[in-house]
Amino acid sequence: MSNAVKTAVLLGALSALLLFLGEALGGAQGLVIGFVFAVATNLASYWFSDKMVLAMYGAKEVGSGHRLYETVTRLARRSGLPQLAST
Repeated sequence: MSNAVKTAVLLGALSALLLFLGEALGGAQGLVIGFVFAVATNLASYWFSDKMVLAMYGAKEVGSGHRLYETVTRLARRSGLPQLAST
């Protein structure tokens, strides 16, 4: 199963859970609130998930003087992949 399908299933399950809880706790009005909350969390997940994961792991951008940058540049050159301009 592809990652896109797994993500869609996960977000669908989360939405279903929020709708169920909203309906169980507040009836029709709770269902509407659960729907709004589900839409908000899905949009936040779509737009900010990459930034959240990078922040969670303390990722930092490396520049042209960094050893990792030079290694990746050398590997890209050897394999014939396009290279980024130096920053």
